[in-house]
Amino acid sequence: MRIFREEDERRIYELELARAWKRSGLIDQERLALVEAQGEPPALAAIAIRLLFFGFAALALVSIAVYAGWKLHDETSVGTFLLLFSVPCWILGEWLIRRYRLYRFGVEEALVTGAGVQFCLGLNILALRNSPSLNAHTLLVWSLPATAICIAAYLRFGYLYAGFGAILSIACLVFGLNWSTNLSRLLLASLYGVLLYASTARREVPDYEKGRWDMLQAGLFLGIYLILNLQLSGLGDWRGRWSPAAAPGSGAFYWFTFAAIWILPACWLYWGVLARRRAAIDSGCVAALITLITNKPYLGMERHVWDPAILGALMMGLAIWLSRWLNSGPDKKRNGFTARQLIQERDDGLAAAQLLGAAVAGSTAAPAHATNPEIFRGRGGKSGGAGAGGGY
Repeated sequence: MRIFREEDERRIYELELARAWKRSGLIDQERLALVEAQGEPPALAAIAIRLLFFGFAALALVSIAVYAGWKLHDETSVGTFLLLFSVPCWILGEWLIRRYRLYRFGVEEALVTGAGVQFCLGLNILALRNSPSLNAHTLLVWSLPATAICIAAYLRFGYLYAGFGAILSIACLVFGLNWSTNLSRLLLASLYGVLLYASTARREVPDYEKGRWDMLQAGLFLGIYLILNLQLSGLGDWRGRWSPAAAPGSGAFYWFTFAAIWILPACWLYWGVLARRRAAIDSGCVAALITLITNKPYLGMERHVWDPAILGALMMGLAIWLSRWLNSGPDKKRNGFTARQLIQERDDGLAAAQLLGAAVAGSTAAPAHATNPEIFRGRGGKSGGAGAGGGY
């Protein structure tokens, strides 16, 4: 199913790992050269170039779609065009991957992603146009093809954002059934839980796939947690004004979710520590922090403007204590954990900043007289070139 050969993905993973070890001082240049000499891997662009190519290709697809919509006028024609145009976009993306051995280069990603978006949009337009009764199930019409395409894109190309798109599409699919809110939340949380258990029960995962697998597991856990936290919408508006205290909710489901938002992060953190999964630990910490933030709204307690400051001070104190505790162990480690960064990842932030700086500089480097015709020009002065006696 995967378009990339297993040896190519393994080759890229090993090469990136060896380069990270070299940056971290774990191996020397000679050993890195031996790894690099094993063969030319598929083309993998830096994040800045990848985003740039993705943006250009996506802009081209959007322009074609907008032009077609402007010319066709009729909704059925526009939907048919989008549906049909998505096929050559997907095929072209696969052809670029096979022809030029592109792994993550941006252009082919935009073509595949754009094909999926156009297919869903065209199918939605045609379905709602020809079957007005489906207007009450618009979310369901969107989410069904979106879920299938996201799953297919992940299985075919291994794009992590396609996996996250599938998680989001499943949520839209469940809520598109128009069942009761509590039932939809329970159903979605149960579905995410089954998928999470199935993913953690899988034992044989290739090394190059483990990073993506861990991130998807973290996404599923956060999906379970966020869908069961009923107080996320009551955190106050963006201007920072806290809403006044309100009476806590009631009912078995309400207090079940209150217990769940405390138990789930603790269990997930415990499993993440035992399994040595950084993504699980990070997502568990995020969930635990949200639990502390939403505790007062759940209990109907009054919130104050200084609550975030107190919570921030507690988090900083906890981080300092944890760092000191880890550093006090033998060789600054405890049970395989350390506060030091052992592996230095590739820094693509500088490349992105340089690309942005070059774009800004290019837009401001035009001569001033190109935009201001009334700029001063000398008239060939006779007094040392100062202008006296020239045109004055």
